[in-house]
Amino acid sequence: MKYSTVLLAMVVSTIFTALVLAEEGATMTSTLVIRFDNDARVRLDDSGQFTSTYGALDSLRGWIESRGAAVSRLFERISDERLEELRELAGSRSGRVQPDFAGTYKLVFSESRTHTNWRPVMETLRQFPHVRFVEHWSGDSTTPPQTSTTPLSAPWQADETGRLRVEWARDVMGVNGEGAKVWVLESAWAPVHEDLALDDTDWVHPYYTSSQIDDLDIYHGTATLGVLAATDNGLGYTGIVPAAEIVGYSNVADPAEEGNQGWGTIIMDIIERSGGVGNGAVILIEAQSPIFTPVETYYSIVFDAIRCATDMGFIIVEPSGNGNDDLDDEVLFADWYAEADDSSGAIMVAGSNTNHAHRVGCFGDRVDLHCTVSGDTIRTLSYSCCPLQPCVSGAGTTICFDSLPERSYHDDTGTGGFTGTSGASAAVAGAIASIQSYRWSQGLPPLHADQMRSLLTLTGTPQNSWDALTKPIGPMPDLEKAIEAIGTEFIRGDCNGDGVVNIGDPTRIMNILFGVDSTDCEDSCNANGDSAFDIADSLYILSWLFHSTAPPAAPWPNCGIDLNVDALWCLTHAGCP
Repeated sequence: MKYSTVLLAMVVSTIFTALVLAEEGATMTSTLVIRFDNDARVRLDDSGQFTSTYGALDSLRGWIESRGAAVSRLFERISDERLEELRELAGSRSGRVQPDFAGTYKLVFSESRTHTNWRPVMETLRQFPHVRFVEHWSGDSTTPPQTSTTPLSAPWQADETGRLRVEWARDVMGVNGEGAKVWVLESAWAPVHEDLALDDTDWVHPYYTSSQIDDLDIYHGTATLGVLAATDNGLGYTGIVPAAEIVGYSNVADPAEEGNQGWGTIIMDIIERSGGVGNGAVILIEAQSPIFTPVETYYSIVFDAIRCATDMGFIIVEPSGNGNDDLDDEVLFADWYAEADDSSGAIMVAGSNTNHAHRVGCFGDRVDLHCTVSGDTIRTLSYSCCPLQPCVSGAGTTICFDSLPERSYHDDTGTGGFTGTSGASAAVAGAIASIQSYRWSQGLPPLHADQMRSLLTLTGTPQNSWDALTKPIGPMPDLEKAIEAIGTEFIRGDCNGDGVVNIGDPTRIMNILFGVDSTDCEDSCNANGDSAFDIADSLYILSWLFHSTAPPAAPWPNCGIDLNVDALWCLTHAGCP
């Protein structure tokens, strides 16, 4: 049997297994996650009893004991005291109420049930006082399946279809990722690949042999690393940000530990390892739910962890999933909409094909960006255990790597590719890291998630207009336009772009605010420099013109760039040619 046929069989087997697990009659894991209301402040004392601000929860504890379930803290790597500190810190930075992470527990049952038979158990638990949610937890998620083997004819970075423009940023502007950091959440990878130069000292569970983990996961993780950080060494292709700091974090447990970690606990651990300071670092979640939707739609704990990380200054990149579902369907995703009183803050990415929604990808207005490269696939690094490629020994097993420029992910023939939301999310994460690297090189502070989302959507290439009506997936990033927008010069207060601040500017501001006019440079209309474009800016200019109060904030009266870290933007400004 040819090697490519074997790989196809492995892909089909993996997808079939995931689909079977999602069926009603499939046997599921025996772990439930339970979270309590914030004001209840439920804690597990030394005797194993639940305490709360409303007293002991004896009836709940009695029920759990009658079922023979073991109770433990979900975030076992972080103390309750530290979780509370992180919660308060995130809340103070965002103004949003953070969930009581310390009041979240695992219930591990000795029995195995089908998903259908777990439902009444969860419904019973939800009836106890102060219980916010109960959900079935598998401890991990499936990785997005690959869906194409379309032949390629050019390096993906050179593709001009959607103007990702990686080569322009890297080779013309010299933006190589220095100063940027990307956490890669995968199941496995091969960081010792010959086309990678990564220091995996601080990685969590950095590598496992084929006896411990599915080779397909190693292919997937290595392909992700290639998109981001493949070195310019004459082998294969060069990643988007080869000089960025890449840190891998696997959800597969160390053999010395019990059970795998969920993505929510991993994100919280990253926050803790970073001292509660994101500083613009990217967290790439290369996973989807067991039903091929965004992980946050399936696990409430992941949604809450993403929102906390976003408030801490991280930028989360999350695949929209390959389930071909409409994420705007409030019936299909009723639980997600019920819990998600606000957006998680993640930048959600869909796959696409020549600027059209990918045939199996999830879509909807919640999707922020898409990425399409060379038609349907992304050229990146491959990895295999076959004898068809040069082999090296490492990590207790013999592994083979791609050493030929024409070879790509997942194939020995040069016709395979990294596709779906997996490849798209890796590419968008690389683009975000590239922008953070550029800002670092210019002495500018990193952007936070909302700013980055605004920048990439405003400067990106719009989705095909007809396709956007039925399957919206947002624009595709354009690094050239995004980086140029960061350095766009303007005069603050010169809202009409005539080169001076006069009576015409407050009039233009009011016209824009009331929808009569529009602008390509909100920054120039923010006369008082408070990072909010509103009626106060018009009044500020009038007060300065007629009452000699303070003039517009910098840059004024000459052209300059914006040093504020805010959500306002400036694509062009006629007053500063």
